[in-house]
Amino acid sequence: MSIEITNPIMAVLQMVQVSALDISHAEMLDRLAEQIVEITGIDGCTFLEWNRETQRLEIIWDYVAAGIESPFAGIDQTGAAYPLEDYPATAEILRRQTPLIVSLDDVQADTEEIKLLETFQWDTVLLAPILYQGQSIGLTKFSRQAGHTDVFTPEDFPLFQNLANLIGLIIKTNRLQQEGEEGQLHAEALQVIGRALASELDYQRIVRNVADFAFRLTGADFVFVAVPENDTLTPVAAAGHHPDDSRAITLEEIDPDFLNHPVLWQAVAEERPTTGQSSMPVSVHSVVAVPLLAHSKLVGVLAAIAQPPDFFGATDIATLMSLSSQAAVAIQNANLFTELEAQRETLRQVSLRLVNAQEEERRRISRELHDELGQALTALKINLDLARRALPDDAPARLQQSIHEAGSLAVQTLDTARNMSLSLHPAMLDDLGLVAALRWDIDRYEQRTGQTVFLEAALGEVNLQPELQITVYRIITESLTNAARHAQASDIWVNLGIENEQVCLTVKDNGIGFDAEKWQDSPGERQSLGLISMQERAELLGGSFTITSSPGQGTTINSRFPLHQ
Repeated sequence: MSIEITNPIMAVLQMVQVSALDISHAEMLDRLAEQIVEITGIDGCTFLEWNRETQRLEIIWDYVAAGIESPFAGIDQTGAAYPLEDYPATAEILRRQTPLIVSLDDVQADTEEIKLLETFQWDTVLLAPILYQGQSIGLTKFSRQAGHTDVFTPEDFPLFQNLANLIGLIIKTNRLQQEGEEGQLHAEALQVIGRALASELDYQRIVRNVADFAFRLTGADFVFVAVPENDTLTPVAAAGHHPDDSRAITLEEIDPDFLNHPVLWQAVAEERPTTGQSSMPVSVHSVVAVPLLAHSKLVGVLAAIAQPPDFFGATDIATLMSLSSQAAVAIQNANLFTELEAQRETLRQVSLRLVNAQEEERRRISRELHDELGQALTALKINLDLARRALPDDAPARLQQSIHEAGSLAVQTLDTARNMSLSLHPAMLDDLGLVAALRWDIDRYEQRTGQTVFLEAALGEVNLQPELQITVYRIITESLTNAARHAQASDIWVNLGIENEQVCLTVKDNGIGFDAEKWQDSPGERQSLGLISMQERAELLGGSFTITSSPGQGTTINSRFPLHQ
């Protein structure tokens, strides 16, 4: 089982936050290592820098989780070096820029790497190159001792490679910041933040993250995101603390004077960053507002507030502008996704109403066929029988034959009308329920086709809603029809039950099967309207529909529906 991070955006944010703290370089590395161990569940990690002049990997930080027994736990190994010529596998990782897993039981592993594992008493280590601007600048070792249920797998490479890259980014930018190049830190951090925002489609999470990122990157007292609505600005997310104390600020606590501040409205009207001073009777003096523009469309405004006068400089404004451009696109994408989901739901509701109208019309026509046409044909049959009996013995043979044929035709037409009525909508489905209707329909099916159908229905006391009941019935009968026409099966199994608040349906046959993957991958070439109809019916009720089949292996149809719509 591979390793997962439950909230990658917050993990990135926490690590970026560490890099922005006013702490020593060693303390920053220790906190980064501690966070990585905490969020991934590993037992230790080591950061090594590649000295290209000496062709050595030099340890810049080594961390062992609390409670882990290691011969080097608590010992400062900073500065220890490993010649790359002694570790060809590690050198290959740096050259090819690809991660590698080394474990004690790996017979193909490099001997020197195994010796390192034994020395440090690790069971498995994932080695990931630290990449910065496309170049290998070092190596990160993510280590685990024996006894873990989840182990390193190649599926973990993207996760730990991104962590290694983020470590390299933070280390590099921290050093640049120490050298006075703070702009580089923000630029690189914004790239990571931008990727995190681009992968998100939930509007509320995006605006909350934008406010949080802006608050942490600028050092403002608080930051909020607002959207224009009918000549007003409505706050949708906030981060930071209240201007008068250290309490975390909430949307409800944002003073209307902030929302009506001229700086914000100037940024909205002119669609450009605007700064100014506050004249409100509170100890807040600096205000900066940046419009959120996506393809020249205003989707909101990002505002930051700070107590000291002239708090926001050119670097802060540039940071907010870079963040706003990425945030605006993410917000627009989220809005478009929300609109698309709303349109899909509208289409689903319209389609569902259409299906319900079709079923109601089928029910009406079925009732008329059974009641009106059926009764008329029955009366015609009776009258023809009476007419035949009333004929004199010397009536012409041709007349007797005609009346007899008319009676037979009336009986045949009556049977056809009844079959049509049942096909359109079986009255038994409404009168006796789904299971009884299925048993009756399957009995007729077996007599008609010679196939054997095994029905297992365990619905208990659950009464399915009419829409769900008719959908399940249609999928089963259509599956049987397909089996009779195409499958050449001798046996069919139908299972219907309730599991985890879901209605579970499976129809399986032992027929000749078909290439289901090709059918699913080529929607333009589908010719089976029955399968398409079943899939559409299931999806209209929020259910799932899958087909499993291959030539010579029969066909299985699985469908699941939420019990409560």
